[in-house]
Amino acid sequence: MAKLAGLPYQTKSIVVELNLAETAKLEPNWIKVKLVFCRGVNPD
Repeated sequence: MAKLAGLPYQTKSIVVELNLAETAKLEPNWIKVKLVFCRGVNPD
């Protein structure tokens, strides 16, 4: 995980694709979404 400059946190991100079509019969409607996860870390 990458550290945020000067802050006691770590972050990780991932890009995923989601299909927004409400049923399988509809035309696929894919969008890209970036998910960001962050957690505090012990500075010691």
